[in-house]
Amino acid sequence: MDYNTTSSLLKLFVALPLVILLAYISLKFGNKYLRKINNGKVLNVIETVPVFNKAALSIVKIGKEYHVIGVTEANIVDIKILDESEIALLNKNEEQASRLDWKSIKGKLTQHD
Repeated sequence: MDYNTTSSLLKLFVALPLVILLAYISLKFGNKYLRKINNGKVLNVIETVPVFNKAALSIVKIGKEYHVIGVTEANIVDIKILDESEIALLNKNEEQASRLDWKSIKGKLTQHD
């Protein structure tokens, strides 16, 4: 190998880990900063689940209320306001959150189509 190739490889092996380390550090601290900013907001998206290609169901916290909304390209539909027992299920763990009354939510979705 000539001098230029060796020099370029050496620079690569020094610079690449440095760039990866800087990216890791900026993501780690940037994420903490964004969480602090988002905690004071009135509107928080708790979870979004894609239903099909261009539609999704989202659980959104607006003030102190939790809403289930349907989101498509054309519109956003407020499907249901969750009551305290359903919110407790959300907060307890994700496994129990899947036991929400999705049949009634599905029925309301089909009514709006």
